[in-house]
Amino acid sequence: MWGCATQNARGNELVNFVEDGGFIVLNDGSPTHSSYSYNTSEALDVSIISPDLQPLCNWSVLNNIGSDHRPILLEINRKQRSHVNRARFWNFSKANWDVYRLYSESLFTGEKKHDKLVEKWVAFKNNIIKSAKKVIPRGFVKRYVTFFEHNSLTLRPLLEKRNTLESTRNSTGIMTEEQRIQLNKVNAEIKRAYALSRRKKWEKLCGNLDPKTPDSRLWRIAKGLN
Repeated sequence: MWGCATQNARGNELVNFVEDGGFIVLNDGSPTHSSYSYNTSEALDVSIISPDLQPLCNWSVLNNIGSDHRPILLEINRKQRSHVNRARFWNFSKANWDVYRLYSESLFTGEKKHDKLVEKWVAFKNNIIKSAKKVIPRGFVKRYVTFFEHNSLTLRPLLEKRNTLESTRNSTGIMTEEQRIQLNKVNAEIKRAYALSRRKKWEKLCGNLDPKTPDSRLWRIAKGLN
């Protein structure tokens, strides 16, 4: 059903689950796992979805880097309205506190008297925020842009070379011993290059930390490690 070369009890249970629930398998038969030691490729990872979403989905297998399992990209082409609220921050280090004091005092002096506590609180809060917006610069928090490691200048040529070797096996179904050795060497180079890239990023991250690093940044890094 999804391109695996063997059949076993666990696979049959999964087939029964798919058929009983009326689900659809998105796999197109492409291998999701490659063993370069045994020169085999299998579809071990299965993507299952409900029938109403199937026409909106695109399923594809990407190149693997540090694992024999290949990452699967599942795209759902569905338009949906969403409100984007970009986070902003106050730059207190560039605030003009003398102007802030004079402006806020003028607002409080001209504020009318309120009898109710809620009205007093709302007026106080609005004056503080209005004064802050006038003299304290604000900026947008930078959006985090993910970097797709597959597109790095180091890994891209190695991945293209491996794809060329694999296309020979996929088209003919046969791979010579020399081609298999070359494929294993390229795959080893990819894993080494990926490990080296991760190590360099970690060293760069640690090299930028010192006793003056803000606690907020250290906390974000700690949460990212978890």
